[in-house]
Amino acid sequence: MRLVFGKSGNTIIDEFILEKKLKWIPYNKFKNVEYLNEGGFGTIYKAIWLNNNEDKEVILKCHNDINENLIEFLNEWKYHESCLNSYDIIYFYGFTENPDTLKYMVVIDYANKGDLRGNLPRIIKSGWNKKLYMLYSIISGLNIIHEQNLIHCDFHDGNILNHNESKIYVSDLGLCQPVKSFLKEHNIYGVVPFMAPE
Repeated sequence: MRLVFGKSGNTIIDEFILEKKLKWIPYNKFKNVEYLNEGGFGTIYKAIWLNNNEDKEVILKCHNDINENLIEFLNEWKYHESCLNSYDIIYFYGFTENPDTLKYMVVIDYANKGDLRGNLPRIIKSGWNKKLYMLYSIISGLNIIHEQNLIHCDFHDGNILNHNESKIYVSDLGLCQPVKSFLKEHNIYGVVPFMAPE
């Protein structure tokens, strides 16, 4: 089986892409790459993906230690990939590599309205039908995660993304854990104001 856009040159990544039916996207397939934000785990860029005559806005996530902790990094994205049968989880296309830094980057869908936190003033003014639809999307996304026997572990309003006014995606499954390992470890994950009290 051939990879759609070629190979990364890294056997581990290529096997992951092939197994999960993802894509290796050469960096020259992106234009207008611009810095968006920096978080605890890495840097986020917005770009236009030149995808078969269709320009698509995407996010490129460059994790700080991806090259040093590749196996751990791929395990995190394995959980995200397992939830892709839902329209309520942000879509994960595959990987690329920045030729300047030689760091691997994840390619995911772009939510053009940002996160729920930044949209609350607008959403509060919306009608009940729109609010209930958004709530349903959040519940549906969490349900898909739980059906995979996973726990999000970092669920808060910054990881709920808004696209085109009313479409909602659950995102950032980077701390996602299988239920069994989560219950064994008793580690604390997430953002304190949004953590369950137990």
